[in-house]
Amino acid sequence: MVYTGKPSRACQMCKSRRIKCDEERPSCGQCLKSARNCPGYPDEFDLIFRNENVALARRAQRSSTSKNSYSSNKSSPTSTSPTLQRSPASYHGESSSASSLTPGSEPEELFPIARQELSMTADLLTPTILPSLNPSTQTQATSFFFHNFVHLPREAESVRGFLEYLGPVYLKAGTRSPLQDATHAVALSAFGRYPERNDVLRQARVIYGQALHKVNEALRDPVKAKSDETLLSILLFSLYEVSVESNIVYARSAALAAGFGQASRARSFILSGIASTGLSNSARLTQEQEIVSTSELETQNWNHHVDGAVALVKMRGTEQFNNPQSYNIFRAVRSMMLTNCVQRKKPVDTFPGENGWKGKDTEENAANRLTMISMELPEIRSRFETLQSGQASGDVSTEVNALLQSTKKMDAGLENWAATLPSTWNPQIISIVEDSDTDIMLCPEWPGPQHIYNDVFVSNIQNDYRVTRIFCQIVIMGCLSIIGDMGQNSDFEMLRAQYTSQQMVNDICSSVPFHMSFDMHSRPRTTGDENKAAEALGAYFLAWPLFVCNRVPNVSEQQRMWIAGRLMRIGVSFGLDAAQLESIARRGAKMSINPSQIG
Repeated sequence: MVYTGKPSRACQMCKSRRIKCDEERPSCGQCLKSARNCPGYPDEFDLIFRNENVALARRAQRSSTSKNSYSSNKSSPTSTSPTLQRSPASYHGESSSASSLTPGSEPEELFPIARQELSMTADLLTPTILPSLNPSTQTQATSFFFHNFVHLPREAESVRGFLEYLGPVYLKAGTRSPLQDATHAVALSAFGRYPERNDVLRQARVIYGQALHKVNEALRDPVKAKSDETLLSILLFSLYEVSVESNIVYARSAALAAGFGQASRARSFILSGIASTGLSNSARLTQEQEIVSTSELETQNWNHHVDGAVALVKMRGTEQFNNPQSYNIFRAVRSMMLTNCVQRKKPVDTFPGENGWKGKDTEENAANRLTMISMELPEIRSRFETLQSGQASGDVSTEVNALLQSTKKMDAGLENWAATLPSTWNPQIISIVEDSDTDIMLCPEWPGPQHIYNDVFVSNIQNDYRVTRIFCQIVIMGCLSIIGDMGQNSDFEMLRAQYTSQQMVNDICSSVPFHMSFDMHSRPRTTGDENKAAEALGAYFLAWPLFVCNRVPNVSEQQRMWIAGRLMRIGVSFGLDAAQLESIARRGAKMSINPSQIG
C-alpha cells in the first residue's frame, strides 16, 4: 500500500494560507492573532480512516476500461463499450444533457463523490473488489463511536471532558497500544447496544480485558505511567464500566476514595479491576443476587478506575500544566473527581502544587469556572453530615452558623457564575405544556415551559449548576432547621431556600425533552449523528440531575412520580430489564426524605 503521507490536522484557514497551525482548541492561535474566524479542525475520524471510495472507483474504471477495450478490439476496432456510454443520470432513470462517458474521461468526472452516485460506482465494481467494502465490526464500531460521541461541543465555553482530546492521542498511539484497545472496547460496547448484539458485547469484553493488562504493564514503566495515553486509557475504562453498568441511574453515584501519589497504588486499582472482571469461574447466583452483585461489581470497577486516574494526575504533578493537552486532561479528571467527592460527601484531597487543583493561574472557560466554584461543596456536605450525626467538635450553634455562612457564600458565587454566562447559553422556551389527565409517569414533559439549548453539552453544564445549587439549598435548609430548633426565627430564609431548590428542579425538568428527543437536537441532525446515540448521550447526562431532583424534600409527590417515569425511560435507553426498571421506579416514586436526612 502506497504511503500518501501523514494527514494534516491543521485548521482549514491555516491550510489555505499555507502556514503552520498550532492546533490549539477551540480556535487556533494563528486565526486569533490575525482576527480571522477559525473554521475548526477536520474530523479526527476522517484522519484515522481515509475514504477509499474514489480510489476504488478509479481502479474499477481502469479494470472495466481494459476489459471493454479488449472486447471491442476483438469485435470491432471502432466500437465503444456500451457501459462507458452511459451517463451518470441514466443509472437513476433520468435524462441528462451531460456528455456520454468515454474512456478518455477523468475518473473524478466519472465517479463523483456525491451520495446519489454511489449506486453507479457499485455497478462498476468487480466481485474481487466488493469484499474490501465490508468493514469489520470493530471498524464500524469505532466509526460510530467517534462520530456520535467524540465530536466537539459547539460552544468552546462548555469543553471540560476528556473525549475532546481522544482523537489526537488515538492517532499517535500504536495499533497494539492500550489506548486503542480501550477505545475499541468502549466503541464496541456502545455499538453493540444499537441494536443490542450480544456477539459485539462479548468482543468488547475480550478487548477490554486485553487493554486492562496492557495498562497494567504500562504502569510498571515510570515514563509510560505518566503519559497522556495511559491516563486516557484509564478514563476510557471508567466510561466502559458506565456503558455496561446494569443500573445506569446509580452509575455516577459511586464513591471516590482518596487519591494516591504513587504509580504502584494506581496500578493496584487497575489490577483489582482485572481481578473482578469475571475471568475466573464463579458459582451461579440466584437472579436477584446476580442483579445486585453485578451492579455493585461494575460500580466498584468504575471506582477503581477513577481512583487510578486521580492517583496518576497527582503523580504527574505540576509538570503536566506545561503541555496544553495534558492540562486539559487534568481538568477532565478534576471535574470527575469533584462529582464523586460531592456524592461521597468527602472533602477534596489536596493536589501537590502551589495553586492546588486550580492548576495554572490562567483564564478558565465557563465549564471549568463552575468546577472551581464548586470545589468547596464536598467539604460543606461533609461538615453538615458531621452536624447531623451529633459529632460536632465545638459549640453546635457556632458550627451551624459558620457552615450556613460558608454555604450562602458559595451559593452567591454560583448565582454570579450564572449571571456572567453568554446570552447564547440561556435556554429558549419553545412551548408551555398544560396539565394532562394522562398517567404522569408516562408523560414525556413536565407541565410548564419546555427549554431548548444550543447543544446538549451546554444544557448538561447548566444542569450541573442547578444540581450544585440544590445541594447548597439542602444544606441551608438543614442548618435553618437546626437553628429553628434552638428558638431562632428563620422562616423567611427557609422559604427562600425552598423556592430556589424548587426552581432548580423545575428548570432541570424543563430540559428533559431536549435531552431525550433527537428531533430537538439541532447539531446532531445537521451533522448526521445516529438518533439513538444522540438520545442516549442526552439521557446519560440526565441520570444524575434527575436522581438528585428526586431527593429534594420539598418536591411534590406528583413531580417525584414524573421524575421516576423519566428514569424508567432512561433505563430503557440503556437496556435495563423490567425488574430493574420497576425497582428504580418504585424506589424513586416512594422516596420521601426530610431535610435532616439528606446531607
